[in-house]
Amino acid sequence: MELSYSKLQCFADCPKRYENKYVKKLRKIAYEEEDVAKTFGKCIHKALEMRDKTGLQAGIAWFKENYKELVGELLKTVDNGVRLLTEYDRWEKRNFCGIEILSTEVKDTFNVKDIIFTVVLDRVVKLNGNIYVLDYKTTTTRSVYFFKRFELNTQVDAYCAYVKGKYGQCSGFIPIQMYMQWVVKPKLFALDMKDEASEYSINEIKYSKYYKADMIYASGFHNEFDYEIVNRNVAQLDDFKVEVQKWCSKIEAEQSFPKNKGNCTQYGGCEYKDLCKSLDDETIVRNLYETMSA
Repeated sequence: MELSYSKLQCFADCPKRYENKYVKKLRKIAYEEEDVAKTFGKCIHKALEMRDKTGLQAGIAWFKENYKELVGELLKTVDNGVRLLTEYDRWEKRNFCGIEILSTEVKDTFNVKDIIFTVVLDRVVKLNGNIYVLDYKTTTTRSVYFFKRFELNTQVDAYCAYVKGKYGQCSGFIPIQMYMQWVVKPKLFALDMKDEASEYSINEIKYSKYYKADMIYASGFHNEFDYEIVNRNVAQLDDFKVEVQKWCSKIEAEQSFPKNKGNCTQYGGCEYKDLCKSLDDETIVRNLYETMSA
Protein backbone atom coordinates (compact mmCIF):
# COMPACT_ATOMS: atom_id res chain seq x y z
CA MET A 1 0.00 0.00 0.00
CA GLU A 2 1.11 3.56 -0.72
CA LEU A 3 0.60 6.02 2.11
CA SER A 4 1.50 9.60 3.01
CA TYR A 5 0.90 11.95 5.90
CA SER A 6 -1.86 13.68 3.90
CA LYS A 7 -3.66 10.39 3.22
CA LEU A 8 -3.31 9.20 6.78
CA GLN A 9 -4.54 12.48 8.27
CA CYS A 10 -7.40 12.69 5.78
CA PHE A 11 -8.63 9.21 6.76
CA ALA A 12 -8.29 10.02 10.48
CA ASP A 13 -10.26 13.27 10.05
CA CYS A 14 -13.05 11.78 7.94
CA PRO A 15 -13.18 8.38 6.16
CA LYS A 16 -15.77 9.77 3.69
CA ARG A 17 -13.42 12.57 2.68
CA TYR A 18 -10.69 9.96 2.18
CA GLU A 19 -12.99 7.97 -0.10
CA ASN A 20 -13.92 11.02 -2.19
CA LYS A 21 -10.34 12.21 -2.55
CA TYR A 22 -8.24 9.06 -2.77
CA VAL A 23 -10.64 6.29 -3.83
CA LYS A 24 -13.07 8.14 -6.12
CA LYS A 25 -10.36 10.76 -6.89
CA LEU A 26 -12.81 13.65 -7.02
CA ARG A 27 -11.73 17.29 -7.01
CA LYS A 28 -13.95 20.37 -6.81
CA ILE A 29 -14.01 22.42 -10.00
CA ALA A 30 -15.43 25.71 -8.68
CA TYR A 31 -12.90 28.25 -7.41
CA GLU A 32 -13.80 29.80 -4.07
CA GLU A 33 -12.28 33.00 -2.74
CA GLU A 34 -11.12 31.38 0.50
CA ASP A 35 -8.73 29.25 -1.57
CA VAL A 36 -6.58 32.35 -2.15
CA ALA A 37 -4.77 31.63 1.13
CA LYS A 38 -3.66 28.24 -0.15
CA THR A 39 -2.74 29.68 -3.55
CA PHE A 40 -0.65 32.42 -1.95
CA GLY A 41 1.20 29.96 0.27
CA LYS A 42 1.90 27.58 -2.61
CA CYS A 43 3.27 30.39 -4.76
CA ILE A 44 5.51 31.61 -1.92
CA HIS A 45 6.84 28.06 -1.55
CA LYS A 46 7.53 27.80 -5.28
CA ALA A 47 9.22 31.21 -5.33
CA LEU A 48 11.48 30.13 -2.46
CA GLU A 49 12.34 26.98 -4.41
CA MET A 50 13.32 29.16 -7.39
CA ARG A 51 15.36 31.36 -5.04
CA ASP A 52 17.29 28.32 -3.75
CA LYS A 53 18.06 27.17 -7.28
CA THR A 54 18.77 30.38 -9.18
CA GLY A 55 18.60 33.32 -6.76
CA LEU A 56 16.15 35.68 -5.08
CA GLN A 57 15.37 37.77 -8.18
CA ALA A 58 14.36 34.63 -10.09
CA GLY A 59 12.00 33.67 -7.27
CA ILE A 60 10.46 37.15 -7.20
CA ALA A 61 10.04 37.16 -10.98
CA TRP A 62 8.30 33.78 -10.86
CA PHE A 63 5.96 34.98 -8.09
CA LYS A 64 5.03 38.16 -9.97
CA GLU A 65 4.23 36.19 -13.10
CA ASN A 66 2.28 33.34 -11.52
CA TYR A 67 0.42 34.64 -8.46
CA LYS A 68 -2.97 36.17 -9.26
CA GLU A 69 -4.39 38.27 -6.44
CA LEU A 70 -8.09 38.77 -5.83
CA VAL A 71 -9.71 42.13 -6.57
CA GLY A 72 -9.87 44.15 -3.37
CA GLU A 73 -7.37 41.94 -1.52
CA LEU A 74 -5.21 43.93 0.93
CA LEU A 75 -2.97 41.28 2.51
CA LYS A 76 -2.23 38.54 -0.01
CA THR A 77 -1.18 40.79 -2.88
CA VAL A 78 1.68 40.53 -5.37
CA ASP A 79 3.52 43.46 -3.78
CA ASN A 80 3.21 42.03 -0.28
CA GLY A 81 4.38 38.64 -1.51
CA VAL A 82 7.48 40.26 -2.98
CA ARG A 83 8.10 42.05 0.29
CA LEU A 84 7.68 38.80 2.24
CA LEU A 85 10.18 37.01 -0.01
CA THR A 86 12.70 39.86 0.16
CA GLU A 87 12.56 40.26 3.93
CA TYR A 88 12.65 36.50 4.51
CA ASP A 89 15.82 36.27 2.43
CA ARG A 90 17.48 38.86 4.67
CA TRP A 91 16.21 37.18 7.83
CA GLU A 92 17.49 33.75 6.79
CA LYS A 93 20.96 35.07 6.06
CA ARG A 94 21.11 36.58 9.55
CA ASN A 95 19.69 33.60 11.43
CA PHE A 96 21.11 30.66 9.45
CA CYS A 97 24.58 31.87 8.60
CA GLY A 98 26.51 29.24 6.66
CA ILE A 99 23.47 27.15 5.78
CA GLU A 100 24.09 24.54 3.06
CA ILE A 101 21.15 23.36 0.96
CA LEU A 102 21.36 19.62 0.31
CA SER A 103 18.06 19.36 -1.59
CA THR A 104 14.95 21.43 -2.22
CA GLU A 105 11.31 20.52 -2.97
CA VAL A 106 11.91 16.81 -2.51
CA LYS A 107 9.16 14.34 -3.38
CA ASP A 108 10.28 10.81 -2.59
CA THR A 109 9.26 7.56 -0.93
CA PHE A 110 10.70 5.26 1.70
CA ASN A 111 9.60 1.90 3.04
CA VAL A 112 7.93 1.29 6.38
CA LYS A 113 8.09 -2.51 6.14
CA ASP A 114 5.76 -3.30 3.19
CA ILE A 115 4.23 0.19 3.10
CA ILE A 116 5.48 2.77 0.61
CA PHE A 117 5.38 6.12 2.42
CA THR A 118 5.50 9.34 0.39
CA VAL A 119 7.09 12.55 1.69
CA VAL A 120 7.24 16.06 0.20
CA LEU A 121 9.93 18.20 1.84
CA ASP A 122 10.57 21.91 1.33
CA ARG A 123 14.31 21.69 2.02
CA VAL A 124 16.97 19.47 3.52
CA VAL A 125 19.85 21.55 4.88
CA LYS A 126 23.14 21.21 6.71
CA LEU A 127 23.88 23.70 9.47
CA ASN A 128 26.92 23.51 11.77
CA GLY A 129 27.54 19.95 10.62
CA ASN A 130 23.99 18.80 11.41
CA ILE A 131 21.27 17.85 8.92
CA TYR A 132 17.74 19.21 9.30
CA VAL A 133 14.42 19.24 7.48
CA LEU A 134 13.33 22.85 6.95
CA ASP A 135 9.68 23.63 6.30
CA TYR A 136 7.98 26.95 5.46
CA LYS A 137 4.65 27.78 7.11
CA THR A 138 2.84 30.94 5.98
CA THR A 139 0.30 32.10 8.54
CA THR A 140 -1.85 35.11 9.40
CA THR A 141 -2.36 34.05 13.03
CA ARG A 142 -0.03 34.53 15.98
CA SER A 143 -0.42 31.88 18.65
CA VAL A 144 1.68 30.44 21.46
CA TYR A 145 0.54 27.03 20.20
CA PHE A 146 1.98 27.42 16.71
CA PHE A 147 5.15 25.42 17.39
CA LYS A 148 3.51 23.06 19.90
CA ARG A 149 1.61 21.42 17.05
CA PHE A 150 4.87 19.81 15.90
CA GLU A 151 5.64 18.07 19.22
CA LEU A 152 3.34 15.16 18.36
CA ASN A 153 3.05 15.23 14.59
CA THR A 154 3.14 12.34 12.14
CA GLN A 155 4.40 14.55 9.32
CA VAL A 156 7.46 15.50 11.38
CA ASP A 157 8.00 11.82 12.25
CA ALA A 158 7.92 10.86 8.57
CA TYR A 159 10.26 13.65 7.47
CA CYS A 160 12.85 12.85 10.14
CA ALA A 161 12.65 9.10 9.43
CA TYR A 162 13.15 9.72 5.70
CA VAL A 163 16.11 12.07 6.14
CA LYS A 164 17.79 9.79 8.68
CA GLY A 165 17.45 6.87 6.29
CA LYS A 166 18.78 8.83 3.30
CA TYR A 167 21.56 10.88 4.91
CA GLY A 168 22.45 8.73 7.91
CA GLN A 169 21.40 11.38 10.42
CA CYS A 170 18.69 13.90 11.16
CA SER A 171 19.09 16.43 13.94
CA GLY A 172 15.51 17.60 13.71
CA PHE A 173 12.74 19.42 11.91
CA ILE A 174 12.78 23.23 11.64
CA PRO A 175 9.38 24.81 11.00
CA ILE A 176 9.74 28.43 9.91
CA GLN A 177 6.79 30.64 10.73
CA MET A 178 6.28 33.26 8.04
CA TYR A 179 3.74 35.47 9.80
CA MET A 180 2.02 38.28 7.95
CA GLN A 181 -0.85 40.58 8.74
CA TRP A 182 -2.70 43.60 7.45
CA VAL A 183 -2.84 46.08 10.33
CA VAL A 184 -6.54 46.81 10.38
CA LYS A 185 -6.46 48.88 13.57
CA PRO A 186 -4.39 51.90 12.58
CA LYS A 187 -1.19 52.40 14.50
CA LEU A 188 -0.79 55.84 16.03
CA PHE A 189 2.26 58.00 15.38
CA ALA A 190 3.12 61.56 16.31
CA LEU A 191 3.60 63.93 13.39
CA ASP A 192 7.36 64.00 13.94
CA MET A 193 7.52 60.20 13.47
CA LYS A 194 6.65 60.04 9.77
CA ASP A 195 9.72 57.93 8.94
CA GLU A 196 8.62 55.27 11.40
CA ALA A 197 5.19 55.18 9.82
CA SER A 198 6.46 55.08 6.26
CA GLU A 199 6.77 51.27 6.18
CA TYR A 200 2.98 51.07 6.09
CA SER A 201 1.19 51.49 2.80
CA ILE A 202 -1.70 53.68 3.96
CA ASN A 203 -1.08 56.83 5.98
CA GLU A 204 -3.58 59.54 6.78
CA ILE A 205 -3.70 62.45 9.18
CA LYS A 206 -6.67 62.65 11.54
CA TYR A 207 -7.51 64.77 14.52
CA SER A 208 -7.14 62.84 17.79
CA LYS A 209 -9.49 63.84 20.58
CA TYR A 210 -7.23 62.06 23.07
CA TYR A 211 -4.08 63.93 22.06
CA LYS A 212 -5.97 67.05 20.97
CA ALA A 213 -3.81 67.28 17.86
CA ASP A 214 -3.51 66.04 14.30
CA MET A 215 -1.89 62.58 14.28
CA ILE A 216 -0.75 60.12 11.63
CA TYR A 217 -2.79 56.93 11.56
CA ALA A 218 -0.90 54.26 9.62
CA SER A 219 -2.04 50.84 8.44
CA GLY A 220 -0.59 48.28 6.08
CA PHE A 221 1.37 45.08 5.62
CA HIS A 222 3.41 43.66 8.47
CA ASN A 223 5.49 40.46 8.65
CA GLU A 224 7.68 38.60 11.13
CA PHE A 225 9.65 35.33 11.07
CA ASP A 226 10.41 32.78 13.77
CA TYR A 227 11.51 29.16 14.07
CA GLU A 228 12.09 26.26 16.47
CA ILE A 229 14.00 22.99 16.22
CA VAL A 230 11.85 19.91 16.86
CA ASN A 231 13.77 16.70 17.59
CA ARG A 232 12.88 13.04 17.15
CA ASN A 233 14.77 10.26 18.94
CA VAL A 234 15.12 6.62 17.88
CA ALA A 235 12.25 5.42 20.08
CA GLN A 236 9.89 8.02 18.62
CA LEU A 237 10.80 7.05 15.05
CA ASP A 238 10.24 3.37 15.88
CA ASP A 239 6.83 4.27 17.33
CA PHE A 240 6.01 6.17 14.11
CA LYS A 241 6.62 3.01 12.06
CA VAL A 242 4.37 0.94 14.34
CA GLU A 243 1.58 3.52 14.17
CA VAL A 244 1.78 3.75 10.36
CA GLN A 245 1.31 -0.02 10.10
CA LYS A 246 -1.73 0.16 12.39
CA TRP A 247 -3.32 2.95 10.34
CA CYS A 248 -2.58 1.10 7.12
CA SER A 249 -4.32 -2.02 8.42
CA LYS A 250 -7.31 0.09 9.45
CA ILE A 251 -7.59 1.73 6.03
CA GLU A 252 -7.25 -1.55 4.14
CA ALA A 253 -9.89 -3.20 6.37
CA GLU A 254 -12.41 -0.39 5.79
CA GLN A 255 -15.43 -1.73 3.91
CA SER A 256 -17.37 1.52 3.99
CA PHE A 257 -16.38 5.14 4.54
CA PRO A 258 -18.63 6.88 7.10
CA LYS A 259 -18.86 10.65 7.44
CA ASN A 260 -17.25 12.31 10.43
CA LYS A 261 -19.61 15.29 10.64
CA GLY A 262 -17.73 16.73 13.60
CA ASN A 263 -14.95 17.75 11.21
CA CYS A 264 -17.10 19.18 8.41
CA THR A 265 -16.05 22.76 9.21
CA GLN A 266 -12.42 21.99 10.06
CA TYR A 267 -9.99 24.49 8.48
CA GLY A 268 -12.81 26.49 6.95
CA GLY A 269 -14.80 23.56 5.60
CA CYS A 270 -14.34 20.46 3.46
CA GLU A 271 -14.37 20.70 -0.32
CA TYR A 272 -16.77 17.73 -0.43
CA LYS A 273 -19.47 19.28 1.82
CA ASP A 274 -21.79 19.90 -1.17
CA LEU A 275 -21.44 16.25 -2.11
CA CYS A 276 -22.21 15.05 1.40
CA LYS A 277 -25.18 17.40 1.85
CA SER A 278 -26.71 16.10 -1.38
CA LEU A 279 -26.07 12.46 -0.38
CA ASP A 280 -23.80 11.89 -3.39
CA ASP A 281 -26.31 13.24 -5.90
CA GLU A 282 -25.00 12.53 -9.39
CA THR A 283 -25.99 15.99 -10.65
CA ILE A 284 -23.82 17.59 -7.98
CA VAL A 285 -20.95 15.28 -8.88
CA ARG A 286 -21.15 16.20 -12.58
CA ASN A 287 -21.55 19.96 -12.04
CA LEU A 288 -19.12 20.65 -9.20
CA TYR A 289 -16.45 17.92 -9.37
CA GLU A 290 -13.98 16.39 -11.76
CA THR A 291 -11.95 13.22 -11.63
CA MET A 292 -8.26 13.74 -10.87
CA SER A 293 -5.72 12.08 -13.11
CA ALA A 294 -3.53 9.45 -11.49
